[in-house]
Amino acid sequence: MKKAMIAANILFFIIVGFYACNQQKTEADPCQQLHTKDYSGKPMKGYLDVNLAKEIADLYYGDKDKAYISDAGGITNIEDAKAVWFDLETLKQYIWQIEDTLCKQGCNIDSLGLGMHVYFAKYPDSSLIRQFGVDPKYAMHQTVFLTATYKGQKGNIDFDPFHPGADKCKPTPLGAYLQKSASSREGMKLSGGDGAGVLNHGDLAPPPAGTGTFPSGDN
Repeated sequence: MKKAMIAANILFFIIVGFYACNQQKTEADPCQQLHTKDYSGKPMKGYLDVNLAKEIADLYYGDKDKAYISDAGGITNIEDAKAVWFDLETLKQYIWQIEDTLCKQGCNIDSLGLGMHVYFAKYPDSSLIRQFGVDPKYAMHQTVFLTATYKGQKGNIDFDPFHPGADKCKPTPLGAYLQKSASSREGMKLSGGDGAGVLNHGDLAPPPAGTGTFPSGDN
């Protein structure tokens, strides 16, 4: 009986110590708390009724200049991409990188007005596309890429979460970063990954023949 009481006491102190250590770790790492924020009960901004989304998607697809690939100023009969897909884990990782970099520098994340720009873009022809790390079949197709932003005096300012600059809580604008010489960019890669400042497309989705309108299906 005495041994059982001793064993129970030891187990009790182990459990208390375990939770105490975890509590101290959580309290000592506010950035970790930021990444595990609970959004339950918080209304989402920007939701669009699917019928309205269908309407504006059809307007876009009905514009031949946008729905088909142009080449040397002329419109071809090749349908352009109508959607871009991103892996959810990749998006979460990119958001994590933005928040973690600034939080660990002691910045007040909420005061920065963080966000993302979605830029429309177009890949070059097949002779140049490999430097972007994508399949040559996407040559001349439209795409998008994402940039991290913070709120400036006149609007949202793009910045590189991997290279925020000397002013810890006012990241260097991408425009200023790009003006630096190529040797000072620390090996910036076009295809994303370590050292990259923007998130390139996930998977482009050229439309199936005669279909491809919003919303996409499994067929």
